[in-house]
Amino acid sequence: MANLIAIAAVCFSGAAFPSAAPALTSAQDPAAPPTNLVFAPETPAPGSTVTVTYHPVDDLAGEPRLVLRGHFRIAGAIVWGRPPPNRQVATLMPGDGGSFTGSFRVPEAAAYAAFVVEDLAGERLDTNGGRQFELLVHGGDAASLSDVLIERARDHEDRDPAVAAESMQRAMALLPEAMAERHPGAAIVVRSSESIDLGGAAAARLMLPPEMQWTAAWFRWEEDGDSRVALEELEEHWPAAEGRGTGIAASGLMIAVRARDAAAVERWSSRTLAEGTNQDPWTVKLHVAGQIANFPGSHEHARELAHEALADFDAVDPVTYPGRPLGQTATEYEGALIRARNDALVQYGRLLVSFGFEDEVVRALEAATAESPDPGLFEQLGQLQLRRGDAGRAARSFAVVASDLATPPRRAGGLAQRLGYSGDSPEWRRLQDSVTTALLARTAASARRQSLPPLQVADLEGGQITLKQILDGQPAVIVFWNRSCGPCIGSIPEIVRLAGLLEPRGVRVVSIIGKETPDPGIEDWLMQHGVTYPVYYDLGGGAWDAFGVRAIPAEFVLDGDGELRFAATSLGEVPRQLEALGLLVR
Repeated sequence: MANLIAIAAVCFSGAAFPSAAPALTSAQDPAAPPTNLVFAPETPAPGSTVTVTYHPVDDLAGEPRLVLRGHFRIAGAIVWGRPPPNRQVATLMPGDGGSFTGSFRVPEAAAYAAFVVEDLAGERLDTNGGRQFELLVHGGDAASLSDVLIERARDHEDRDPAVAAESMQRAMALLPEAMAERHPGAAIVVRSSESIDLGGAAAARLMLPPEMQWTAAWFRWEEDGDSRVALEELEEHWPAAEGRGTGIAASGLMIAVRARDAAAVERWSSRTLAEGTNQDPWTVKLHVAGQIANFPGSHEHARELAHEALADFDAVDPVTYPGRPLGQTATEYEGALIRARNDALVQYGRLLVSFGFEDEVVRALEAATAESPDPGLFEQLGQLQLRRGDAGRAARSFAVVASDLATPPRRAGGLAQRLGYSGDSPEWRRLQDSVTTALLARTAASARRQSLPPLQVADLEGGQITLKQILDGQPAVIVFWNRSCGPCIGSIPEIVRLAGLLEPRGVRVVSIIGKETPDPGIEDWLMQHGVTYPVYYDLGGGAWDAFGVRAIPAEFVLDGDGELRFAATSLGEVPRQLEALGLLVR
């Protein structure tokens, strides 16, 4: 009796499962123009040597050497949430006729690669018009070609969703043939995701790969709070998830800290640090330090991690660092690093102050408040200014907080009293008016005006509706999220409070779930988590693409004409942004 192989073809970036699609048979897309970089062979096999011939653009001509920099994607080797590292793959030396040549070896099991050409300083780049130089690695059979197309889709998901969707369509068309090659004699049954019952444990197992099945334990823990059982279940899932960047280690650490389990805290701390080796190291070190700083016996380890994290920032060489994105110059990346360091100092400010970094935290907060109207930043800065005896600057910082729409009157009065003012005194009001006028002018100047294409989303039953119909000419705050995102769930109470403040003032708060499909249990889930604002699905990914969502949760401000005015903002900034644009009804 033949084996039965069932394939669930899940939609990707809105591409439905096709009945037929053309196969990609060469390294260059048929619609793409010829490039000035040639690989030989054009579609190499894994483990083979590739020769590169490059005819430079004017900016790179005459250089003594050039660098081919990029990344490889390994078939099936998903590392969740982590882009592949970009490294120098080959040195290109001057050749005949002004060309440059070099070679490299393709890693075993590689399926796809993307490259740019740079000068030695990483300042002048050829990105092939932003498309990058692609290399498809396969042996000509359907199975390897399917792998190529899937990895190509993953690589383009953020930078060109249309190419990603087209590649995934082609991969899905090849999937039955590829599975037949890998499982000779098996009966292949292809089922569209639309035919799968999305309720029940069987569907959950079908939809989640082994490395992600630990998330069921996380969601149960959120519901019942049984840390002991959750830690036991995460241990069972660890072998399948280890090294895949799924977030299991950070989740295990959080649960272990809540459980006050010293052995589990040590175990999951080590795993979280190890899992972060393919990420920017400072991020994971600061995260672990923040989790364990107040855990008995762990304060000194947390302090060491914080010191290491800031030293890691300073040790980065922006020319060679694997985290520098393709297409970004070394100088641009150095600027991004400075901003990331300041962001880290702000995010972990209280922790870092306790570890002796007060001067650096103050400077970072001053830089942050020069750009952001978020009252949380001003309050943090004011507290430190007051601690340092600078009452005048602290008063201005606290006045920003007290005058913010989201600050309750009682709390605003308390801030005034800390500085010796009465909450309704003329002096305090003048100070609030002064800082507010300057802040609103600066915030309004930073607004954009971007038109959006017509967008459709789905209601909780799957019925289609346009975003224009939902907003009906009202200004709006759009929140993108999904239920597998811990920070998204954690922000629900803040969004509920924001909606309560804004909706009486004529501004709608609307949330859009991405990368999920309508679920019969969604209404119960929303009720259990206290969601009171409207929720819609972005089934095809069109809204995420139009807004340029790259990470969640993500918040955007629209005016009454439906134009995008502030992108990828924070919830704390939203009231001031709306006020600066004159969009609040008084």
